[in-house]
Amino acid sequence: EPGAGGGEPAPPPRPPTKPPSRPRRYFRHVSKGGWPFSTSAHGWPISDCTAEGLKALLALIRVEPTLPGAPSGGPSPSDHRAGAGGWGGDFVAGKWSQFPEERLRDAANVLFTLQNSDGGWATYENNRGHGFYEWLNPSEVFGDIMIDYSYVECTSASIQALVSLRARLPSFQPDKVASSIARGGRFIERIQRPDGSWYGSWGVCFLYGTWFGLTGLAAAGYPPSHP
Repeated sequence: EPGAGGGEPAPPPRPPTKPPSRPRRYFRHVSKGGWPFSTSAHGWPISDCTAEGLKALLALIRVEPTLPGAPSGGPSPSDHRAGAGGWGGDFVAGKWSQFPEERLRDAANVLFTLQNSDGGWATYENNRGHGFYEWLNPSEVFGDIMIDYSYVECTSASIQALVSLRARLPSFQPDKVASSIARGGRFIERIQRPDGSWYGSWGVCFLYGTWFGLTGLAAAGYPPSHP
């Protein structure tokens, strides 16, 4: 069938990428439910992108009933067609409250699997190496890039997402969610600098890092009076 301009026919839709049957063999991390740095075609979920995506969805679900003109119903959760008022189309009042909970749980599972043994979250992958790998760093301008370290920004975003999810789905793995949040909070507390700041890596250094440090501890339940 020719295209809209009478030229070459439109290419057939690309089939969805299937995950490898043996992800451990091919060193592939779980990706279902995650968000990458750009579009879904990127394919590699990141902890804070997943956390911020989950936070955004939960915020939309939470505020939707207060939006002007919000109807009592919405599209069926099975309607995923882009441009048809489903999950892939433009914003349609009434649809977010029916967003499939399974997809929220999938996002949380990605966050669970990306949490490091120190309680923090890195970016793309878990910490699987050692600091001495930096001796082999070929870069002259970037330090600490040989392994993925835990960062205050990623940890704070992940804590905030899990806290928001717990408010929406209190029965979803409550012990695991609570443990993950507590471990993340202890990590943020542990890496605070003597002057009270946090070193940021993904923004304007101390300003950015301290912002995430404070919001992460607050989300984890630390009171303002905490030293």
